[in-house]
Formats: sequence, structure tokens, C-alpha cells
Amino acid sequence: MTKKIIILEDDVAFAETLAEGLRQEGIQSIHITEPRELSSVLKNNKIDLILSDIMLEDSMGFDIIKLLNFTKVNTPVIFMTGFDNTPELSKALSHRQVIDVLVKPFKISILVNLINNL
Repeated sequence: MTKKIIILEDDVAFAETLAEGLRQEGIQSIHITEPRELSSVLKNNKIDLILSDIMLEDSMGFDIIKLLNFTKVNTPVIFMTGFDNTPELSKALSHRQVIDVLVKPFKISILVNLINNL
């Protein structure tokens, strides 16, 4: 069965590169740039994973955890960050729905393996 994920990333070029790499591996993606778009996408699609940047232009990726808890959505989350060894990494991993944190740049094969093992 084909997996479908949401990519929450404000860097459009990076998100497009990710989406293309995932498409080549048979994984569908929906790209959004702001956490407020998440509810409608989740409502209208069966989503296997949310891949979210931690540092977004106008907000923090952590905001989606509050939304998921409020709406009682149990979709797993992988956070991405450009910063290694920061308090954000441990904060991200402390949420029960977060299955991993990837430090940019990362190999698409690592992400594909995580998605395929859901």
C-alpha cells in the first residue's frame, strides 16, 4: 500500500526536493508551509506520517503537537532541523508521537526507511 505523508516545510525548494525523492520511492506527499494548514489536510486525507521542520518562518513545528493532541490525531511525526545538539532535539523527542528527529542535510534513504517501517 502506498504511504502518504505531509511535509511541513517553509523552504519550498527543499520540500520539492524531498517530495521528488519520496515520489521516486513510491511515497506520496502533500507539501504545506504553515501549521494552520494541517487540520484540513488531515481531515481530507489518510496520512501515515507528518514530516515537519522545527524552525518555521512564522512559528515552531512543535505547534503541531498541540494541534494533534487537541484533535486527538495519532499520526506519527518526524521533525527536521538544521541545528545539531540543541535543546530542541531533546524537546522534540519528548513527545510520544515523535518517532525521530533528522538533522539536515540527511539522506533520503534514511527517511524512506523510517516511513516504510511505520
